[in-house]
This record gives sequence, C-alpha cells and structure tokens, in this order.
Amino acid sequence: MKRIFIIFLAIMLLSFLPIKNFLSTAWAANFPDVGDHWAKDAINYIADKGLINGYSNGQFKPDQTITRAEVAKMVVTALNLPLSSASFTDVPKTHWANKYIGAAAKANIVTGYSNGTFRPNQSISRAEVAAILVRAFHLTTNNIAFPSYHFTDIDRSNWAFPFILNLVVNNITNGYTNHTYKPEASISRAEVVTFIARIFDDSFKIGMAPPPSVDTYIPVLCWHNFPTNGKGDSLNTDPKAFEKQLTYLKEQGYQTITVEDLVNGQIPAKPIMLTADDGYLSTYTNAFPILKKLNMKMTVFIIVSSVGETPGQNPHFTWEQAKEMEDSGLVDIESHTFDQHRRINDEIGKEYLVTPFDTETHEDYVNRITNDLALSKSEIESHLNKEVVGFAYPFGVYNDEVEHIAQSIGFKAIFTTNFGVNSLSDLNLMRIKRIGVNGRDSGPALVNKIIDGAYRLNH
Repeated sequence: MKRIFIIFLAIMLLSFLPIKNFLSTAWAANFPDVGDHWAKDAINYIADKGLINGYSNGQFKPDQTITRAEVAKMVVTALNLPLSSASFTDVPKTHWANKYIGAAAKANIVTGYSNGTFRPNQSISRAEVAAILVRAFHLTTNNIAFPSYHFTDIDRSNWAFPFILNLVVNNITNGYTNHTYKPEASISRAEVVTFIARIFDDSFKIGMAPPPSVDTYIPVLCWHNFPTNGKGDSLNTDPKAFEKQLTYLKEQGYQTITVEDLVNGQIPAKPIMLTADDGYLSTYTNAFPILKKLNMKMTVFIIVSSVGETPGQNPHFTWEQAKEMEDSGLVDIESHTFDQHRRINDEIGKEYLVTPFDTETHEDYVNRITNDLALSKSEIESHLNKEVVGFAYPFGVYNDEVEHIAQSIGFKAIFTTNFGVNSLSDLNLMRIKRIGVNGRDSGPALVNKIIDGAYRLNH
C-alpha cells in the first residue's frame, strides 16, 4: 500500500511541473552530452517533436555541424510533406535521406547546384539555412519592423540578405555579439534546432527587434504580360505562377488597393498595390479571372493608342474588355501615355518621353508630351466613364518637366520603376516606387523583396 501511495504521489508531482521543464528533464536523460548547454531547452523541445534524433550512443552532439540532408529531413518532417524520390545526380536511391531531399525539392524549399548535384553530406551554411527556413515556413511579418543595427559582414547585394533579414525581423536570430552573421560559416545542430524552436514557439524567440513601426508601408508590385507558355522573366509571368504569387500574398494578410484608393486615402492596415503595364490581352484573358477568383484588385496602365491592336504575339485588350474589367470593381484602368511608349531607333536612353526629336524645338517637345498625356487621359475617361488619376512612366524614365506636365494635366499619382516601398507618412504621390516582379518569383520571394524595399527606406 505504501508503494502505491509513493507512485501516486510521484505522478501528482509530475503533473504540476511546467510542461517545457518536464520535457527538458525527460529528454536530457536521453542526451547525456546536452547537460546545461545553452540550447538545451530548444534541443529537448525539437527532439520531443520528433524532428531530430540523437546518435546510436545516445548523444546529441549539439556543437557538431549539420548537413544539408539532415536539414532537409527536419523541415520535411516538421511540415509533414509527402515523401518523393530525389533526382539529384549525387543522391542515389539508397541514400537514407533520398526521399526527404526529394520532398523538399518538390516543395521548392531546397535547391541543388548548377551541375545537378545536391551535396547531401556537406555541412550546410548559415545563409543556406536562412533561405530554407524562410521558404519552408513562409516567414513574413504583418508589421515590418527593423533592428537599429546591421550585420557588418553582409549587405543587400548578398543573395541571402533578404532571407537573413527575414529571420531578424521575426526574432529568430540576432547574429553574434560582434554584429556579424557569418553567412558562409557552417551551422551547428544546436543553432538549427534553436531557429526552428523559435519558429514553432514564441517563448523561444529573442526580444531583439524594436516595437513594430507605427508607419504604414505601401508596396507596389509591377507585372507586364501573362502568357501561358510557362516562360518566366521580368516581362512574362505564367498565369499559374501569378495565381500562386497572389494566393501567398493574400495568405500573408495583404489587402489590395487601386490608384483611386490610394489617392482617396482608403488605406487598409496592410496594403499592397498590384499593377500591370501596357494593357496586354493576357491581362484580360489570364490575369483577370485570377483576380476575380481571389477577389483582389489590380491597376492596369495602358498604352491608349494600342488598345485592341493585335501585333505579333502580344495583342492588347479592347475597350469592351477594358470596360468589363473596370466595371468589375477589381481592375482600375489608368494611363501609360497615348503613344509615347517608344524609343528613337530602339536605343536605350532615347525614350520619346524625355528626348526631344532632332527637328523639335523645346516648345514643340513640351507640346508633344502635353498633348499626348492629355489625350491618353481623355480617351480613357471617354471610353470607361471614369476619372483617370494615375500615370506610369514608360520604361520608368522621367524628368522634372514631364513630371510637371503630368501633374498639371490632372494626374494625381505618378508611378516610377524606382525600386522600393512607399511610406504613408512620407508619401510622394508624384514619384511612387514600385517593385518589379519576375515570373519566376515565388510568393515568399515577393515578400522578401518587400522587406528589402522597406529596409532600404529605413537605412
């Protein structure tokens, strides 16, 4: 009877222990080399989830480097992804991590090298881990806040900069005490599990980032054509890729606004503008159905003289199609000039909008630009029965004189191709910055571009 009472008392005492401490105690017994290691709580937490195992001798080896294969297995297990065979030349079917690597690659979480290899047994770098975690767990932030310092060994030209910055914003890392991140250095098993513990449980996060900014950032994304040929570059985005991009942005809480919303001050908590230049037919046939499906808004800047034209492989939508989109409330048609989206002899730096012709006086040049912009505005207003307030510079080029002309005609919001996001507290409606979308960009890649743009605004 006394033995039963002691067992009961032990069970009752355990039931009152904090869960994390109890798990910590339980797993510490399994990992004799963890002891009082700085990462012991995170190691025990992640081990309890079954995301990482110790070695056959019962040790965890927290300070040992971790391989690319091991990280692939961790994220695939954490996300419960279906396993899939890997196609990398150096990952044979007999490799223990083959199907984990295949699953991570299929989900676009990991990538190989240009020679078709994955190097599964190679120690993974801190930069590579940042990229994998951001892709795997779709890390972003509702309020873009930034640390007051920067890493001295990495800048925005580094391919991993937006991924590392994303970890910083989400309080996953603050680097080392000497303000370095060491992007190319190998990362230990303890560091990786700590990063993942901070993603899963806020109690592990570091209180490093300042309070969220009270300012509102307005990112403006720019697309062009939406052909179905699967090609992805700065001018072409396959509709399937476009839908994935927009779906991800919506999942992250972004709310779309148009030029009219911006000018009228109708700004939600987390705004974003989707824009498309030129007025290609694919905007109507391929992008518009996706906007309707997701109930998201887009502003389309059209070359007015090209409406309804069908040259080669890039036809433009008609006025009837423009009216249908405008009447839906999801598409806002604005100006991209009447007929100035051209270059003299196709020479970069000789754009019509900013270059007087050889036979033109300065007065002739001003009249040409004034008449063109005014005609573009009046034609859209006449066909679509709306006020035109937005204008986007062809090729992104402009000068002070063109800006003044556009403003005098009645354009209230003018869009450049200058990279960055826009701050509501310091918004210059005459020089709105945009972020160009590459057809190969994933949703997380777009969010990283937005975060990078906001970072530049603050530094």
